[in-house]
Amino acid sequence: MARITTEQKVVVSIKPKTLGGHDALIDGSVAFSADSPNIVFTQVSPTSAEITATGAVASVQIKAEFDADLGEGVTTIVATGVLEVVEPQAVTAEVVFGEPELVV
Repeated sequence: MARITTEQKVVVSIKPKTLGGHDALIDGSVAFSADSPNIVFTQVSPTSAEITATGAVASVQIKAEFDADLGEGVTTIVATGVLEVVEPQAVTAEVVFGEPELVV
């Protein structure tokens, strides 16, 4: 699981593996999606995308779908992960004064 605030972005990527645990190629690009409309994906490579959130959604499931068949057929692989999106916390403060008034 990863965690970001609504002020941050994060890159999500897949690492396809063979049955033996070795790196594998894929056919085409990964289609990323989320179970929240507040998540926006911007594809940065065939296997990765940048995620930004338009509002806090707590935990959201991220889905990566791609074709593992390097020929003319299609073998769809679906991988999922969880992203927690929270409101940012305060890290500093500003002291604010009101308007001066006469003492009566």
